[in-house]
Amino acid sequence: MRWLPLIAVVISGCASANSGGGNGNSDASDTPPIDALVNSIDAPISIDAALSQTLQQTQDNTVAAANSVACGANGETDENSWYRVFSLAEHGITTQFFVNQVTFSVQESAGSPPVQVKVGTYSGTLGATTLDVAQITPLASTTVTVPPTAAGLSVPAPLTATIPANAQVVVEILSPNLSGTGNFVYIGASTSAETRPGYIRAPACAIATPQTVAVTGFPNSHLIITLTGTH
Repeated sequence: MRWLPLIAVVISGCASANSGGGNGNSDASDTPPIDALVNSIDAPISIDAALSQTLQQTQDNTVAAANSVACGANGETDENSWYRVFSLAEHGITTQFFVNQVTFSVQESAGSPPVQVKVGTYSGTLGATTLDVAQITPLASTTVTVPPTAAGLSVPAPLTATIPANAQVVVEILSPNLSGTGNFVYIGASTSAETRPGYIRAPACAIATPQTVAVTGFPNSHLIITLTGTH
C-alpha cells in the first residue's frame, strides 16, 4: 500500500401596575382626585443560561491543499480512522459537557461515502505518540454522508453525548475501505499551529494502533476536527 497525499438568557417575571381613580363632583371643571396608585412586581427576575462552546486544537481551520494523510492505492482510500482527544480542563470547562455536534473537514472526496463519527471518553495519557484504544469508553456515534468535493468542505455530524466533568473526550472519524470502488475520502488538514496532536489508524498501511500524524511522517498535516456542546 502507499500513502496518498476542517447564551440563551431567559428572563422570567412580569410587572403589573394597577391604579384606581375616584369620582369627582359634578362640576366638569374640577380635576378628579386619584384615590390610589399601586405598582406591584409579581415575580423576581431569574436567569437560566447555557454556554455553547466549540473545542478545537488547530489555530486556523482553513483546509490546506494537498495536505491530507490517508492510506490507499490507485486513487482510492482504504479504511482510515482519524482522531483528536480534547481535555475539558484545557478548554476551561469544569462541569459536565453536553456534546451536540462534531465537525470535520474534508480535503477531497468522491462517491458520497458514509463516514462514521464516534465520541467517547479517554483515560489514557493526553498528547502521547499513540492512543490506547482499550482506554476509550464509547458514548455515541452517528453516520454522515460526505459529499463529493475537490475544493474542501466542512461536514457537520449532529450527535449527543454527556461528558463527565474533568474528562478527556476522544473523537474518531472512521472512513470505510473504499478499495475497488473508485471512491476516496481525504480528511481536511491545516498547516497552522495545533495545540495537541491528531492521530491516524490505517490497518492496510500497518498502523493498527493509532499514531500521531507526525510520527507517520506528516508533521504539518494538522487534522481539522472540532467538538461543539454546552456547559
